[in-house]
Amino acid sequence: MSKAKWKPTKAQQKGYNFRYRKNKPQTYILYRARQSAKIRGLECTLTVDDIPPIPEFCPVFPWIRLQYRVGEGMNGRDESPSLDRIENDRGYVAGNVRIISDRANRLKSNATYGEIVALLTDFEGRKKE
Repeated sequence: MSKAKWKPTKAQQKGYNFRYRKNKPQTYILYRARQSAKIRGLECTLTVDDIPPIPEFCPVFPWIRLQYRVGEGMNGRDESPSLDRIENDRGYVAGNVRIISDRANRLKSNATYGEIVALLTDFEGRKKE
């Protein structure tokens, strides 16, 4: 007679996932980086020790205070911490990642230096008018 393996209910699993994400943000960020790398076909050699701590303020937009929240529908919010690949063509490798605000990362996205300069030039031209 085989022994039935215990399986948590959906509610129990949800509670476990919530506590895990809340108590181990770097581990969850690494999990998400690996998923993203797989989808995009990028290299991902990061370990949890390669994930920097979440700073109090965004290094790109220092007026944004980063807020790591779990279970509050905060994904994709401006103040959510986001793992940024400093050089997009290098993938998720040690020394090529940092934590910035989701807002900064969305704006940076896949823009080239020239595109960002063009946006700035356009913005400054409209600001003077």
